[in-house]
Amino acid sequence: MDVEPLCGSLDASAEAMRFPSLPTVHPGAERPPWTRHARPCAAQAKSGPFRRMLTQRDRLALQYGDLVLFDIALPQGVVLEEVPAGDEAPLLPEEEALLGLRAVDRRRTDVAVGRTAARRALSKLGLPKTPIGRGALGEPLWPAGAVGSITHAAGIGLAAAALDDRFAGIGLDLEHADRYFAGLEDEISFGAERDELGTPPDGRDVVELFAVKEATYKALSPLVGRYFGFEAAQVRRVDGAPTVMLREDLDDSYVTGTVVPVTIQWSGDLVLAVVAIPAD
Repeated sequence: MDVEPLCGSLDASAEAMRFPSLPTVHPGAERPPWTRHARPCAAQAKSGPFRRMLTQRDRLALQYGDLVLFDIALPQGVVLEEVPAGDEAPLLPEEEALLGLRAVDRRRTDVAVGRTAARRALSKLGLPKTPIGRGALGEPLWPAGAVGSITHAAGIGLAAAALDDRFAGIGLDLEHADRYFAGLEDEISFGAERDELGTPPDGRDVVELFAVKEATYKALSPLVGRYFGFEAAQVRRVDGAPTVMLREDLDDSYVTGTVVPVTIQWSGDLVLAVVAIPAD
């Protein structure tokens, strides 16, 4: 970790290189409207040559304020944990093996923040520390008795988990608004979905749609045991909130017309989508 003055300005170029999707907001600039109350700067309480070690959580707080992702309304029994880069625990040996020898530092960090968040969520459910492997569809492999999902973006890892006697599957997706590129809407939206986005679409609306469909896929693909495309689910907005309905049969349980519960929340330029499928 770097040693920095209590309220010294961050090295913007270094931060941009490490987390290119985070816009630079220097301390003292007008705070973005999505943040909570500012953390008081330690220099207001102490003066002189005091210095402290800044974690990545501190850096994110100085740039964004405290993120409000934890305020999202989740079904009772679903636990959500957030871990910023710098707060992650070392990967377990079984997880290191998933990366391979050529994994770059950023990929290693993404996996570590996600797995750390997953283990913290499992701990809150009263389950022991265990490696989180990877299944045939790329999904995290949760220990017996649990279901969950992992996501990461902008140097932040999140994991949601629940006991499998209450939920059959969970899907979680965190996206930054800068994921949008012209034409993304044509790859992920169809029919009335595409019409609702308009021409040209608002990039944030497209990224939100992407996040909802990714969360839907993450929740359902382990249950049906196969891949399926963006066209399998239709997302419509009812009273401003997204509603997901399957447009094709995925298996005998998840058929055309099945409604999938989803919750979303924007926090600045980050959008979080959560799908929690109740157990039968």
